[in-house]
Amino acid sequence: MNSTKTMSEAQTTSFIKNFFTKGDVRTLRAKKNISITFVCKGLSMLISFLVIPITLGYVGKEEYGVWMTISSIISWFAFFDIGLGNGLRTKLAESLALNDIERSKIYVSSAFAIITLISLLMFLLFFAASFFVPWNKVLNTTIIGNVDLRDLIIMVFFFFCVNFITNVTSSILQAMQKYALNEILLLAAQILGLIGVFILVNTTESSLFLMCLVYSAKTAVVMIIATLFLFWQNLKELRPSLRSIQIKEAMPLINLGFKFFANQILYLIVTQTTLFIVVQLFGPVE
Repeated sequence: MNSTKTMSEAQTTSFIKNFFTKGDVRTLRAKKNISITFVCKGLSMLISFLVIPITLGYVGKEEYGVWMTISSIISWFAFFDIGLGNGLRTKLAESLALNDIERSKIYVSSAFAIITLISLLMFLLFFAASFFVPWNKVLNTTIIGNVDLRDLIIMVFFFFCVNFITNVTSSILQAMQKYALNEILLLAAQILGLIGVFILVNTTESSLFLMCLVYSAKTAVVMIIATLFLFWQNLKELRPSLRSIQIKEAMPLINLGFKFFANQILYLIVTQTTLFIVVQLFGPVE
């Protein structure tokens, strides 16, 4: 029996070794990325299971329901990139495969410029419009005053706009087949959020504003640091510059992006309206 067990362990070890050592360069890179992504996804799921009950204990059911609804509504604006992130990922992968660094830099610089402009316009319009929205009615809650609720939503939307810009970095990493690194950064944001919530629970009274600040800022902080580090170290040749912003040359990104945009809108309607409907019909607690 021990002999059979030892043989089975040896076969398992041999399989794992062959899995990570046999194959061409692209195959081995894919296996590595898949394995790391699988681990990161699992850890992210575990962190989510840990952080939700801690957060519920910190702010209560209704406040947490308000946060979930706010994040759901604001996530709708992610589709205002008109599919540019997906377009960049596809076209950048093509230019990098051809070793066309100049065109790759034009794609990266132009994408950052367009997304930054969209983000700035979105924030200014949202900021101005937020003063005329009856947020208590929209979110069907009276637990927070309308002014405080408006300030909270503006803060969350600001960090959303920052993430909107840094998502270009994620598209670049995916175009370079660095999916594992992208997942590691997202996992780091999850860990940062867990640490932030743990600190809040042990050092402050219940505060929806502080909780939303931690949840909103965690990804922005990680991605800003990662973006600066990558472009000044590993991705120097793709570092964005004003000289490389050429909208005419970047039109393939926009044309391809619009095709993705149509699919994104359908996805938005199917998946991102549920929480809003529940809040309107039954309230944030439900």
